[in-house]
Amino acid sequence: HWRTLKQIKDSCTNELKIIIPKRRNPNVSSALRKMGFMVAEAPPHRKFKIEEDLAFTNYPTGHDSAYVLEVEDKIILNQNDCKLSAEQSQRIKSAYPNIDLYLMQFSLAGFYANRDDTAGLHEAKKYHLKLIQKYNDFFSPSITIPFASFVYFSREKNKFLNDWIVSLNELSSDYQVLFYNDEVQWSD
Repeated sequence: HWRTLKQIKDSCTNELKIIIPKRRNPNVSSALRKMGFMVAEAPPHRKFKIEEDLAFTNYPTGHDSAYVLEVEDKIILNQNDCKLSAEQSQRIKSAYPNIDLYLMQFSLAGFYANRDDTAGLHEAKKYHLKLIQKYNDFFSPSITIPFASFVYFSREKNKFLNDWIVSLNELSSDYQVLFYNDEVQWSD
């Protein structure tokens, strides 16, 4: 059952705190404060400690951010669909040479080419697969989890992209993936 932030706020009696990346434009933090949330803005590239064994650092790029979470003695890199530059990737790798868990979106989720541009769509799909491999090879995590890509495009103007979605089976040819009852487990 989906809820909006306002519905969540209205259904809680305790004070709710939200941590967001610091942005040039204060519109998001202002809107959250108007709804009654306490808001903390995490500056880029600096560790933001939440509790004794929980901290995160955001690495913004454009309108996206990658996040490194430090949970007890584990390092988790959530890149999602953020396109990190070589400099940003190196900055993360230098600060966190041993990444325990790496999360990245594994399929198409935006505009890549027009409906009739089969060559462009094929290249976009290949590019995306190579991009995943590039980041995974660079960060060399203990465990990689592909996620956030179980999307079905239903609008008339973009449903043609469904024919170009990267499947987990396609990933398994580049990664060591084991399938158990429709669940994916990665192996060494």
